[in-house]
Order: sequence, then C-alpha cells, then structure tokens
Amino acid sequence: MAIEMAAVGTAPSLSVAAEMVGEAPSTVMHRQQGRKSKDEEASRRQKMTAEEEQLVVERCHFHC
Repeated sequence: MAIEMAAVGTAPSLSVAAEMVGEAPSTVMHRQQGRKSKDEEASRRQKMTAEEEQLVVERCHFHC
C-alpha cells in the first residue's frame, strides 16, 4: 500500500508513505525491490501445498 501511495503521489516519498501505513521504511524499500515477505518465503520452501497437508491430516484422523 505504501508503494502505491508513493507512486500515485499521495505521499511525497516512500519513507513518508511507509510511516503513514505503519511500516518500517527499509521494509517497504526492500519490498519495492522485489524481496518477498517471511510468510511468502516460508510457503515457497514447503514440500507440500496447504491442500496436500490438509489431506494428510484428514487421512490420519480417519485411520485413528
């Protein structure tokens, strides 16, 4: 949201936009450069998708 605010001109700079939305300016700058969030990176490293994990859990409950 801060990146959009700076691009549209709602905020005079990316740092000001970051403060307006309550994020650290460095976080917003890194996101603008393409860095993924911690959650996105963690999900990328998973062996199974969330749907596959749910199927395994359901199968285990069925056998118990």
